[in-house]
Amino acid sequence: MENASKALLIAGSILLFILLSSFSSYMFTRARNRTNEIYGVMASSQVDTFNQKFLKYEDKEVLKIQDVVSIINFAKDCNRSGKQPIEIKVTAQDGIIEGANTNLLADDIDINSILEKNINKEYKCTTSYGSNSNLIENIYIENK
Repeated sequence: MENASKALLIAGSILLFILLSSFSSYMFTRARNRTNEIYGVMASSQVDTFNQKFLKYEDKEVLKIQDVVSIINFAKDCNRSGKQPIEIKVTAQDGIIEGANTNLLADDIDINSILEKNINKEYKCTTSYGSNSNLIENIYIENK
């Protein structure tokens, strides 16, 4: 009788251990999934914040050279911070932005010279996203 009661106690404690282990594993998995969801939302928010710096100019009907300079400066800041380089493209003929050639990276553009030479011109901006990400990779500045 003593052996049978000890065997029942051992079996009960093993079942209780398995039950507690399963429950803790389940709770750990749920917590990990929830944390991954939160990180996904945070990453999406960072992408939206990054893109909004450029999209606000795309929505404007008319851009002045000061807006174009702001776009170029945002792109330069992104390039310096180690994020994905932003390419500024002047899509029409050379001379639309005097002092800048076509297809320049933002870091290659001399801000002071284009600001002085293009003070009364109007532009429009379009953007394109990267093929592997939701980040804006290219910004196109065109004569209005």
